[in-house]
Amino acid sequence: MENNEENKTFLNKNSSSVPAPRIVPLQTNPVPTQKSRSNLLTLIGLATTIGSAVPVGYCIGVINSPSRFIKDWTNETLITQYDSHLSEGSIELLFSAIVSIFLVGGAIGSLGGAWAADRFGRKGCFIITGILFMIGAVLFVFCRLANSVEMLMIGRFIVGLASGLTTTALPMYLTELAPLDLRGTFGVFCAVGVTAGVVVGQVFSLNIIFGTESQWHYALCFYAVLVIICYSPALLFPESPKYLYIVKGEREEAKKELMRLRGANGQSQVEKELEDMETESKQTNQTKSLGSVLCDPSLLLPIVIVCAFQGGQQLSGINAIFYYSVIIFKQAGLSETNAEWANLGAGCLNLATSFLGPYLMAKYNRRPLMILSTVACSAFLFATAFVLQNIVSFFKQKINKDNICFP
Repeated sequence: MENNEENKTFLNKNSSSVPAPRIVPLQTNPVPTQKSRSNLLTLIGLATTIGSAVPVGYCIGVINSPSRFIKDWTNETLITQYDSHLSEGSIELLFSAIVSIFLVGGAIGSLGGAWAADRFGRKGCFIITGILFMIGAVLFVFCRLANSVEMLMIGRFIVGLASGLTTTALPMYLTELAPLDLRGTFGVFCAVGVTAGVVVGQVFSLNIIFGTESQWHYALCFYAVLVIICYSPALLFPESPKYLYIVKGEREEAKKELMRLRGANGQSQVEKELEDMETESKQTNQTKSLGSVLCDPSLLLPIVIVCAFQGGQQLSGINAIFYYSVIIFKQAGLSETNAEWANLGAGCLNLATSFLGPYLMAKYNRRPLMILSTVACSAFLFATAFVLQNIVSFFKQKINKDNICFP
């Protein structure tokens, strides 16, 4: 009994000296939320879209309304400079060349966009496009003062080159900067910016603003204001972390740029993205050139799909609307002013539709959206052609009948 009491006393003394165990909550890395992400990403998205994508659409939409003034100026310039008198058909052909050389530059810029993005970086391509847009704006301003049609055509070619480079490199830049859950939204920023730029160009080329005989060249170059404003903070923008990690092999620099983009609480997300980049960098089957892409059998189906959809878009007649809708509306019987406003209405409708892109991309799968839009476009094009054909036939029969009844 005495031993038991001693043992109890010993245990009580020792238990009183040992502190009670505490329950420590499990420490986990905080998951970055939308609010904790760096505002730098938002600034980059807005600045690159307004400063680079909007000028692309601007150069598409601005040439439409002042077309008759440009034709008259080119005719007078050729007479003054070269004593060359062109027929009306030749003037139309020259104006078509001024319009279409933009697309030639765009095709060259698009084909070289992937190479330029790897050679100069995504941010470097963004800087280059800004320089090209400014060169084009300077040529547009001084082409009228110098009475040079050549300067106008060179300027259109240069801004086309910048536009093709933009449509290739800008989506790549934005999607590589954005986190995974925002890549679909940031991926359509370029398309929305181009569509918005068409409307902005249509507005500033109206007869009440710059679409006059003496100011049409200011309409062509006014996008330079957006370029100057949006490119001012461009040197502060980060380079694409994916480009730094995979193409350049600069791991620490890529991590540094990711930390700037994801914010102070994004450490876990940064580590996850770095792991994904490391996995991708170890893949040996990396296509680097256009030839290797075309010769890769595994890429045949994606190439066919892309070419089919892009070709269908270009053959849908949208370019005729962008470049010649004012002429089309005037031939339909509208006045000059009403034709310009109808052209602006078509651009606004196109812009309103493009705003659905981010919402639809986040809510629905890509394949059903592409199929539905293609079917709807085909149906409307067929219906438009059918209605126009029957209207023309009706009016022709009515005219012939009236001529017979009332000689």
